[in-house]
Amino acid sequence: MLFELEKQRLNNNRAQLINKILTFIIIILAFVTLYIGGQSLKFAESDMNSVGIWQQEQIEQLRQSNENFKSILSELKYKTIRLIESQ
Repeated sequence: MLFELEKQRLNNNRAQLINKILTFIIIILAFVTLYIGGQSLKFAESDMNSVGIWQQEQIEQLRQSNENFKSILSELKYKTIRLIESQ
């Protein structure tokens, strides 16, 4: 009987140790998951900012193209009017 109680106590101690180790591992994994999630959010924010910068650059290029187009159109109008007047 005493031997049986000692055996149960050892088994309980082992089970408690395993439970503590598993709990510790789960807590570590939770912190790692939170860290990785935070890094992903930072990356997403930086990627979003990059897209915003790219969009601004595209808008500026479109504005410049529009100004060039207006200038060419104005010159074309002028030349067309001169051509019509000369006939």
